[in-house]
Amino acid sequence: MVGVETPAQDLHLLIPADSEHLRAARLVAADAAGRAGFDCEETEDLRIAVDELCHCLMRVTDGPISLTFAVNGGGVTIEGRALAASAFATPLLHPFSEAILRSATDCFEVIDTEHPEVRFVLGKTGVRAWA
Repeated sequence: MVGVETPAQDLHLLIPADSEHLRAARLVAADAAGRAGFDCEETEDLRIAVDELCHCLMRVTDGPISLTFAVNGGGVTIEGRALAASAFATPLLHPFSEAILRSATDCFEVIDTEHPEVRFVLGKTGVRAWA
């Protein structure tokens, strides 16, 4: 990203908008969860959340999805971005996906106000961060 400063420990991943490449996003999410000290269940929750939100973007884009993974203390923040395929493409979450995300993350948001870009942000804090 030109002109945007991000901490050196943030990890950036660019994947094609194709479900066969979601494995890479899930692997990087698991790595971020490990660096944040998440247990197995928290790690799986983060992997599932990334999967759901990437699918949401894949439904509205033909281009690549840019993912940024940031580990801060005992938490992980992930931001996904893509260019919408058309002015009428709206990223909508299925109610089942929303329910999954509510239980798997501390917070999430799908943002489509900056057309042509659509994006999501999700955050999760591990149990150990609360101790």
